Amino acid sequence: MVQSEAMNTTPHIAVVCPGFPADPMDTACVPYLYLYLEALQACRKCRISVVALQYPFRTTPFQWKGMDVFPMGGKNAPGLRRLPSWGNAWRTLRQIHRQTPVNIMHSFWMGEAAVVGSLVARRFRVPHIVTVMGQDARPENRWWRWEPCLNAQLVAVSHRQRSGGPMALQAGMCIPFGMDASSVEATSREHRTVDILGVGSLNAVKNFETFVDVVAALKGSYRVVVLGEGPRREDLMKQALSLGLTIEWKGAVGREDVLQWMSKSRVLLHTASFEGQGYAFVEALASGMQIVSTSVGAAESGPNWSMAEGVAALSDCLQQRLESAHSHDSEIPRTMHDTVDDYWKLYGV
Repeated sequence: MVQSEAMNTTPHIAVVCPGFPADPMDTACVPYLYLYLEALQACRKCRISVVALQYPFRTTPFQWKGMDVFPMGGKNAPGLRRLPSWGNAWRTLRQIHRQTPVNIMHSFWMGEAAVVGSLVARRFRVPHIVTVMGQDARPENRWWRWEPCLNAQLVAVSHRQRSGGPMALQAGMCIPFGMDASSVEATSREHRTVDILGVGSLNAVKNFETFVDVVAALKGSYRVVVLGEGPRREDLMKQALSLGLTIEWKGAVGREDVLQWMSKSRVLLHTASFEGQGYAFVEALASGMQIVSTSVGAAESGPNWSMAEGVAALSDCLQQRLESAHSHDSEIPRTMHDTVDDYWKLYGV
């Protein structure tokens, strides 16, 4: 447990992150982060200030469900052109601290947010926590060279991420993001009109090329829907067409729409080559879906989950899931309140 040197009557937690939703409609932006902060705000008496370095692409502060959000408007500038947003973050956090002393610095991602958070935490002499989210756990992440200077408690979001990461991360804690039942609606098998659902960015890491090949190897005709946008969309559509497949490419959708699609889908097929946790897993189980996935993130074999590697093995698992009868009951092994409790203990407030 970390301990702060100076405590307020109401603990003040400063969050540094690359991006945060621009408005209440922007629900596709890092849902696990804003859902965690919303649950923290609701479950614990505390003040939360969020400094978003790159997104939203503006600099006007705003309120998000009782939280103060300060966008730095970095706009994902490359290289040294990001330094102005770092300087703005430093000045903003200094002003925030002067008005209401910060007790905990919490940075999300082992990247620029961790470095900015570390500099501010050292200056204010408060504990610093860094949550390692996804590909930033990989040893080749250049930001790990800063780790010896961060003086931070590292937190992983899955045991596979922690055990497969750098030695510093292996020594850290593991606090996965949970989900609350009130967010989802699990429906019966009869109301599930989509057989196979894919969710995620259409990029190299999510590996939808394998997704398409797995669907092509199935015996039978199934309705397949993919939610997500990305640079590989056109190539994926051509791949599916060349294999004679009909896949419904829905593009980018908000989180509420994702959950709606999950509530009427049978199996989530997830063929990513890497995940930190894979929040789509959590959402799919909560929505009563079956899962067939590669061994990434929080993937874990069970009554509602099959793991495999390679097109043939994944296709076999998917075929079995599609041909079997399932109740599609909601499964929530961990709530967001559990996540709040774990972090609150770590905050030491």
